[in-house]
Amino acid sequence: MSKKLNNNRNMNIKLSDFVDIYFDDKQNELKQRTIKNKRYMMEQHIIPYFGNQKINEITASQIIQWQNEMQKKGFSEAYLRMIQNQLTCLFSHASRIYDLTTNPCKKVKRMGSFDVRSLNFWTVEE
Repeated sequence: MSKKLNNNRNMNIKLSDFVDIYFDDKQNELKQRTIKNKRYMMEQHIIPYFGNQKINEITASQIIQWQNEMQKKGFSEAYLRMIQNQLTCLFSHASRIYDLTTNPCKKVKRMGSFDVRSLNFWTVEE
């Protein structure tokens, strides 16, 4: 069952419905494994919090509250960044392709950080 947006594209749809549209749009662009991973993170961490809200009504302050909830769960900084990236991808797609007027993700600091693990190489002397 494919959900389609009405022609006026007012983005007055639930975020959970937009997730389906997002994956329909991305099916030929992303690898199946990537889709599976992105969908898992969205279903676990984004849809339970924002799923029933209209995507055009989600505010920056709500995203900050969501970030605070996510940070309480004890995930690594790298995983928090990956979760944040999924939410940012949804809003960026809604803005770029479906003319969502305000992208609340652009107003908030991104949570988490890039993976800080580094490789240490041995020198010849060592």
